[in-house]
Amino acid sequence: VQSGQIDLLWRDANGWKIVDFKTDTLRSDEDLEAAVKRHRKQVERYVRSAANILGEQPIGMLCFLDSHERVELVEV
Repeated sequence: VQSGQIDLLWRDANGWKIVDFKTDTLRSDEDLEAAVKRHRKQVERYVRSAANILGEQPIGMLCFLDSHERVELVEV
């Protein structure tokens, strides 16, 4: 059994969105790629769970708060 909590779920004109915020310190594109790979499955689980409840497929995203000293939003 796995547990987790969606950080942000909202709906706009294009459908549902899920965002999982991450505080990893990323200093290069390689760091970003590795972090996306490391966290992807978690967001995919959130998307599947939300789709079962909402009846629609949300878009999953990772929001890295310290990527090259900026915020980076990555769709997964």
